[in-house]
Amino acid sequence: MQSLFSAIISFSLLVVCEAQGKVAPLLPSEFYANMLQNKFNQNGFGVNHTCSGTYYSSLSQMMVRADCTAAGYISNNASIPSPTQSSIFLSLMDFENNLNTVVTWNNLGSTPSCWKGPCGWLPPLAPTFLRDNNAIYGGIENTKFDGDCEKWQFLAKGYFLKIFKNRLRVFHECGVACS
Repeated sequence: MQSLFSAIISFSLLVVCEAQGKVAPLLPSEFYANMLQNKFNQNGFGVNHTCSGTYYSSLSQMMVRADCTAAGYISNNASIPSPTQSSIFLSLMDFENNLNTVVTWNNLGSTPSCWKGPCGWLPPLAPTFLRDNNAIYGGIENTKFDGDCEKWQFLAKGYFLKIFKNRLRVFHECGVACS
């Protein structure tokens, strides 16, 4: 976590001139986004798994849905060699009732497993979320599918997140979970 925090500060100093007077945009209360999550293991040694998919946030329904494919180590400690595993996840988080339902397929064609438990992610984001969490302007980044996007970064609830906004106001979220 220390090195991640240092990297954020170092990068932020590079864009301070460009960011002066820049106010974080308001988020739509309902939005779809592309999602990329890298989850680090407990000792911070390396990435435990990577998840890529789509993310839907609905403030009016107090629900978040994430559909993704994930690949990573079977163990929780990426410093110990272990085989990798790929999975497909469908997750529906109901924040009104604090219930997360996750359906997982470990192999295509296999019988899915289902898990229910408390929500462990950020709730649907309010329009002022970036401003409320003191998001830092990270400059313009050219992304493969959306071209030039504004990048906003912040730390919240143990997660370092980036939200990208392109000229059409489409938001893309990229998260790195810190265990």
